Amino acid sequence: MADQPAVAASLMDSLGQIYLNLGDYERARQFLERALEVRRKLGETSPDQDVAASQLHLAECLIARGECAFLVPLYGKT
Repeated sequence: MADQPAVAASLMDSLGQIYLNLGDYERARQFLERALEVRRKLGETSPDQDVAASQLHLAECLIARGECAFLVPLYGKT
């Protein structure tokens, strides 16, 4: 998947959501953070809605973990 980072980011985001729904918040966070990182690095080649979706999914994970203090820096980045 190294040659298709957008596909890899989509898969990581999906895996993160699956782990979130299973209650494995640590594993979910790892996948969701990586998906967001890749999507941000893609810049203009990644649609804004993909970055926003990754931010939302990571925020849901952080809220579930009780880590609400991390939400302000997360949404402060574009």
